[in-house]
Amino acid sequence: MTDHGGERKNTANNAQAHPVTSKCTQICGNLKTFSGKSCAKTILVNVYPEGAHQKAIRVYAIIDDQSNASLARSEIFNQFDIQGEELPYTLSSCAGSIQTHGRRTGGIVLESLDGSRKLNIPSLLECADIPDMRNEIPTPDVANCHAHLKDIAGQIPSLDDGADILLLVGRDVTDAHHVLDQRIGPPNSPYAQKLPLGWVIIGETCLGKVHMPNIVNANKTYILRDGRESHFKPCPSEINVMQAHDTHFRCKVVPNDTFGTSVFVKTKDDEKLGLSVEDKQFLDIMDSELHRDSQGHWVAPLPFRIPRSPLPNNKSQAINRAMMLDRSLKKNLKKQEHFMTFMEKVINNNHAEIAPPLQDEEECWYLPIFGVYHSKKPDQIRAVFDSSAQFEGVSLNNTQQH
Repeated sequence: MTDHGGERKNTANNAQAHPVTSKCTQICGNLKTFSGKSCAKTILVNVYPEGAHQKAIRVYAIIDDQSNASLARSEIFNQFDIQGEELPYTLSSCAGSIQTHGRRTGGIVLESLDGSRKLNIPSLLECADIPDMRNEIPTPDVANCHAHLKDIAGQIPSLDDGADILLLVGRDVTDAHHVLDQRIGPPNSPYAQKLPLGWVIIGETCLGKVHMPNIVNANKTYILRDGRESHFKPCPSEINVMQAHDTHFRCKVVPNDTFGTSVFVKTKDDEKLGLSVEDKQFLDIMDSELHRDSQGHWVAPLPFRIPRSPLPNNKSQAINRAMMLDRSLKKNLKKQEHFMTFMEKVINNNHAEIAPPLQDEEECWYLPIFGVYHSKKPDQIRAVFDSSAQFEGVSLNNTQQH
């Protein structure tokens, strides 16, 4: 049995395992509470309506690239006497989605404390759900207690008890998120970033990691949007704002649907194949160029792909194929007779004509020809124009829509 019921003795070595210094209380708080501190991108700025610098007030703004819109508490709208119609919108986060409403305004200016940088917020929505975690605001004490951050301590303002967290600057104000400089220290230590509006410190700041926070701020909550709990991580820590412009739209109600509505409504056309991109291009070509000539014949264009490479001149191939056909027909006079009869009909019916003379370097393509008999019509041959014949790796078929 060990002494003291198994508790470790308070030896000098044990006391040094987790040293608690008065210096650390500057960061984490009173020694009796050990509240800990974790810093976020929260920065002290001046804010005012465009063209009215004399109305500027000092507030804290959260720089949050996980939000698609910039938000402000009601105090901002009331301070600057911003009126206007309240707009409905959907506020989505990992905790779920809520339907809410608020005023919207533009023309609000953010200014760094030294006045060196000004950023316009194009659209600002009134929102009461902006996080208000003042213990996450970076201070000079945090920087002074970490060797790699000491040189920026003078550029971080002391905690301003008169300034509230009233703004959340989303990624719609892109310039606010630019990183102009940074300070990175040992592994798992806090780091700093210089943003256009000033320096911020991010991360756990406790010296030696001995103080555990007694408040946990979890921006990622395992609750799905329909209210169900989940053991799986549902989504990144995002805030999404969707304004209700099309309030007339409603999903069609489907009987026996678990949630009462469904976008995926089944219809009798569900199994029909849709047109491909090439199908649509082919139909467009036919619609615009298919026509009837002066003799009443329908004339269709070649449905070339767009874009396509020019066709090579395959005259040598066509001549070789013609000579092969000629030798074949001379060996079989019956086949020759059938072939000549077929071609005579093609010419007499004006289904073919003599090609016009070619200009120098003019694009052209010659179609080889061969004959095919039908199994049930041994006395009739059909001449096939071979558009699949390849020359230099190219055929007429692979330059056209199918």
